[in-house]
Amino acid sequence: MDSISAAISTWIGKKLADRTLKALQQRTVRRGDAPEVLSALKAVVIDATSHAVEQFYVNDHQMRISTKAALFERDSAELPLVDGTALDDITNSVRIWVSEIESPIDTDGLPTEIINDHPLTAMICQTILERIQLEATRGARILQSLWMDFLINSLKVRVERSPSSLNQKIDSEFHKNEIGTFVQAAKVENLHIHSAHSTLAPKITNEYWDPERTTAGFIDRPEAMHKLEQTGNFPITVITGISGVGKTALCVAYGDRNVDKFQDGRIYFNFHSFHATKTPIDSMTALRSIIPVICESVSVDQVNKLDSISLSTLWRQLTTNQSLLLIWDNVSEISQIEPILITQPNCRTIITTRKPIEVASSATVKLDVMRSTESIEMFRSITGSSSYSEEDLEKLTSLDMHLPVLIDAHARQINSGKRSITELLEELSASTQSFQSETQRAQFERLDGSYRYLTEDQKFALRALGSHPGTSLTMETLSALIGCDLREAIKVVDELIDFGLVVRHHHEYSDTPELRSFRAHDAIRTYANFQAELEDEIRIFQRDLISHYRLKISSVNDLVEWIQVEGDSARDSALSSTRRPNAVFAAMLGVIFSSYGRWVDADLVLQHASDSFMRDGNIRDYARAQLELGRICAKRRDYPAAKERLNIARSAFERLDDRPNQARAIHSLGDIASKLGEHQASSDYFRQAADIFEEVGNAHDAAHALQGLGYAALEQGDTEQARSHLEHAAERNSAIGNITGYADALLRLGDFSLKRGDIEGAKAYYQEAELTVRDSEGAPTVHANTLYALGKLAARENDQSSAESYFRASSAEYRKGGSPGGTVNAIQMVARILADREEYSESIELLRSAIDLSSSMGDNHRCGETYNILGSIYSDQKLLHEAYESYYNAARQFASVHDAHCGGGALQDCSAIAITMKNYSEAEACLVEAKANFDSANDPYCAGHILCRLGYLLLRQARFDESRAKFHESLAYAPRARAFKTHSSALEGLGLLAFKQSDFTAARGFLQEALLIYRRTKSVKSASFVEAKLEQIDELLRE
Repeated sequence: MDSISAAISTWIGKKLADRTLKALQQRTVRRGDAPEVLSALKAVVIDATSHAVEQFYVNDHQMRISTKAALFERDSAELPLVDGTALDDITNSVRIWVSEIESPIDTDGLPTEIINDHPLTAMICQTILERIQLEATRGARILQSLWMDFLINSLKVRVERSPSSLNQKIDSEFHKNEIGTFVQAAKVENLHIHSAHSTLAPKITNEYWDPERTTAGFIDRPEAMHKLEQTGNFPITVITGISGVGKTALCVAYGDRNVDKFQDGRIYFNFHSFHATKTPIDSMTALRSIIPVICESVSVDQVNKLDSISLSTLWRQLTTNQSLLLIWDNVSEISQIEPILITQPNCRTIITTRKPIEVASSATVKLDVMRSTESIEMFRSITGSSSYSEEDLEKLTSLDMHLPVLIDAHARQINSGKRSITELLEELSASTQSFQSETQRAQFERLDGSYRYLTEDQKFALRALGSHPGTSLTMETLSALIGCDLREAIKVVDELIDFGLVVRHHHEYSDTPELRSFRAHDAIRTYANFQAELEDEIRIFQRDLISHYRLKISSVNDLVEWIQVEGDSARDSALSSTRRPNAVFAAMLGVIFSSYGRWVDADLVLQHASDSFMRDGNIRDYARAQLELGRICAKRRDYPAAKERLNIARSAFERLDDRPNQARAIHSLGDIASKLGEHQASSDYFRQAADIFEEVGNAHDAAHALQGLGYAALEQGDTEQARSHLEHAAERNSAIGNITGYADALLRLGDFSLKRGDIEGAKAYYQEAELTVRDSEGAPTVHANTLYALGKLAARENDQSSAESYFRASSAEYRKGGSPGGTVNAIQMVARILADREEYSESIELLRSAIDLSSSMGDNHRCGETYNILGSIYSDQKLLHEAYESYYNAARQFASVHDAHCGGGALQDCSAIAITMKNYSEAEACLVEAKANFDSANDPYCAGHILCRLGYLLLRQARFDESRAKFHESLAYAPRARAFKTHSSALEGLGLLAFKQSDFTAARGFLQEALLIYRRTKSVKSASFVEAKLEQIDELLRE
């Protein structure tokens, strides 16, 4: 525990020791709190209390729910501290609050019984105060004054440095502690909590190293590099310098030269604090980007569910005892990065900034402009010529203030023949602003000459880039903004490249002319933005950008490549304003993101649209946004959230008398009920939806609802009704010419036939469905579904060759249709077939790609399924460490979507691998958590089986008393689950335990009882083993 936390803990203990009524009735009151302070306190108290309760009742789900419900019965304005209670009186306030859970309120307003010793009281107080401390030392520091008063007057801490330095001291000690995994902190259930040193804890597996600048062409700056290397004995180095001086290039060069020094990798992140059109990024946003990349076992969706405390805890856990280089580029103030600063040995943090910032345990390197020799060398490396006189070069680089960004631009102009050195010398000599007077104005003045030489289209293109929220601008977007064809746009950009003002932005789709991109240094983008402001064009650019993006997504079917390249820019553009055009575009973009599996982004823009519509009182569009948000939650298997949003949409549409959309919301609720196994509810929902669709004349959606009714009837065992609904749906789709709907209905009829054991009938339906959509434009996903169904049928008939062909073809069609979920399913099936043929390398490679795809779309359940398959393949090859890691990653993914049953199964597999590796402590941890999972899933069969396995594991370690207890507990579960195998296995375990303790009579009794069950259940192998053991016991007894 760090010194501040220890001081808090001691203080709480002393305060709680005073149990007098007078102490309870005293209340020191704060007065005059600003609204933002009260709001921040309310958030802290609610979040910290929830966190404390989760920690306190970590293994009791019901107590967690009931305790939080009881505590939060109070009005939020009456919560401790929020009600005006001073921090110094938090212990009494919380003590009374906790007592209210179990005691009625008396006439004096206090509980009839004050529970002085309830351990939850101290835990809540500690957590609240620690969170106030955290909020006081980061971001806007709203609670700083409150915290500092408490620190000095109550804790009696002598503060000799700035609050940020104090927080740095706390942070520097925090990493020394053993931290529980992020799963608990995030309130993600059904997963065992391991220490940071556990082999199960999340680990860094990849670098986050993709700087926008490379070291190609980097001119060595020996003095600057020497200064940077000299500060290596400090955990943190702050590099300060003006824009364009080369801070980023120096850091990246240092990282590339010292790659072997940092064994666990390098992390580079640009906080964009000085970007003309971007909002500076905070540390939590940075971590949400970094962690899913550096840690394969943590998905984007998991990270997005973590609060800031949990995210910081995970970051500390990942970086503890690691050897890392961390480069935080373009930081404007310490609060941006304070929560993620690392000061441990073997780690080095380099921060770049344009203005001095104070960081504890740091050294500062002020990066000056280049030396004259370095400037000249840079010029010559770009032009590739030594024909220019030393005097001219000395003069030119001096007029460029020895700034790399200006030297680079002017050298490229000369090299391309756009300008001569004589022209530039004459132009720059007329500059009136000196480097010392006003750096940005001096830079702008030196760029003015180049800007004047541009054509109007080139100037427009540069201003468009300066106004654009994204990192780069594509040729297609530029051509739309300029109003020219693509070839002309490419020509304009090529000219700007020759002028040294922009560079190409290379990516996977750079060969596609429309998606070729260009970007510029921040200094040049700032200048371009300045020029756009002078022309009063920024809002015009943003308006035209939104119009272009709207036209693009509404008129093009295949947006796979566009989403990859322009998705982030489109998202940032949608979020740039709450005006109606942005909100409408955000709603459209959310649907597109959802269809291409970018569910996190879809949720973000749709929520923005929803908030904007609600603010404007536009209930209809608000309800539509809620409908789409509900569907996204359903895709991510977050069914409670999905139902909440869909019911909001349904109620709103009902009030508006919007019957078609009301029916769509009801249909989606039917889909969720079906997935949850609530088949009667799903049938009711589909019937309501079908009736409304019929009423409003929507035959297409009515047929779709009939399919849902058919499937619900099938699940309820009403085969005749199921067939009737499905055939009716097929007929309706055929009658209205809905080819995809007809094919889908045929697929459902095929599924129906397969469930009834009619394989030939199923094949006929599947083949007819495939023929129906094979040559149909715009139906790749339905075609993929037909191929996938045929693949499953072929696999069922052991025709592995045909099955593989069908699955590979379906994967291609799913990709074509922008269906990442279907793609993952098909890849899984191909990988299984390859593994059966022992073609492990390709199988593993395919599964890795499926994991990446699942993670990118935030589908943690599919990610977990794929990890499970990967674990089984590694296990078949006896690659135990890899199998163990895969199974545990699967458990973590299942836990994030609250699938306790699948999570328990993965943990059970994990324990089996751990036992093989003789890592019994981890095996036990996994089994304990697996049992908790199965209890949560109300599965006594599996829970009893796990108890039995725990008994055998403990028996293996000669922990006889614990082993006996587990076997008896397993026997108690077995009758509830009618688990004869578990019952007999537990009896056998008790017999073997008694045998090991030489209690042969007891051993004989248990084993004979087990043998009876084995014979009754025809478990021949187990019966033979027990018979042999009984013979051995009889022989020992005769002796």
